[in-house]
Amino acid sequence: FQESVLAQLILLNRKRAGEVQRIFLETYLNGSSEAPQEEILMSLSEVERELSNKFKRLVIRGKRGRGVPILFTPKLQKSLSILLSLREKFCVKESEYLFAVPNTPNSCVRASDVLRRMAVESGAKNPASLTSTKLRKQIATVAQLLSFNEGDIEQLANFMGHSKEIHKTFYRLPENVYQVAKVSKFLLMMEKGDANEYRGKNLDDININIDGLVSEESENNSDLSEPELHDEIPREQEPKKQTLCAPISSTPPRRVPTKQCKQKIKTTTEVKNSSKPKKKFDRIPWTDEQRKITVKYFQKHILLKKPPKKGECEDFIKNNKIAMTGKSWQKIKTFIYNLYKSN
Repeated sequence: FQESVLAQLILLNRKRAGEVQRIFLETYLNGSSEAPQEEILMSLSEVERELSNKFKRLVIRGKRGRGVPILFTPKLQKSLSILLSLREKFCVKESEYLFAVPNTPNSCVRASDVLRRMAVESGAKNPASLTSTKLRKQIATVAQLLSFNEGDIEQLANFMGHSKEIHKTFYRLPENVYQVAKVSKFLLMMEKGDANEYRGKNLDDININIDGLVSEESENNSDLSEPELHDEIPREQEPKKQTLCAPISSTPPRRVPTKQCKQKIKTTTEVKNSSKPKKKFDRIPWTDEQRKITVKYFQKHILLKKPPKKGECEDFIKNNKIAMTGKSWQKIKTFIYNLYKSN
């Protein structure tokens, strides 16, 4: 349930995963939206005034220590209230994070892992695209379809926490009121997938159905285990370089004749070259069939960006002895690793 709330919060606000996962409990409990002045509220539309009353706005720590605003819908506020009421049963009292790891002193849930896992479990056509980075790029792309004025674009950029130089400041409304009243409409439109309906329009033209804002959602709690630690890809260790001369001592060094020194170096080099003859490796390219069955078998590992373990690779080779002839478990593991790294 906790991970589901975390994922919904990221999807709504299109924030960086690390920013949302590290929200402090004290920030959420003590941070309350400032009540805007009556004159300012009167300049808003009816829908915008309703959103200002229902949404909660906090400022959290963003990239490079900047303050980044984040919005909570009434549904998210209700879910967090339930989560906080059960916090004592699964969370250590000393934990300072809102999304704390159960029974862990001071650690927060890894939002990027939660998004990847839920993207796969949701059955999405392209789960690899459901990351906080790509969601942020999507909202920037869709914003170009709407005819935002200079103030709208600047406010949206400030809300997203983009790092860009601003030569002049142009606000039609105070920042907190603007983001809750106007940017929240844009976020809800993105969440519902209605971007194409408002092509060529500005923020004032977007109307949201307030009646359906606070709708109950069926809660399906699922026991999700913590992600396993990634296996490290084995790397060949570089041999330590052996020095030919003895370490420097406090006594003055004894001079060695030039011919003798040259002979010593020559002899040492010959012994070194003879003890380690160069090996020639014949690289066996992967066939199309090998690539196809390997990608299909380890599809979940590729989506989760998780290299397979030795036992998993050996089981795969055992079930495909003929097709995977000449492929060791190390080669299969490296193949999967390189595949999702390149993507």
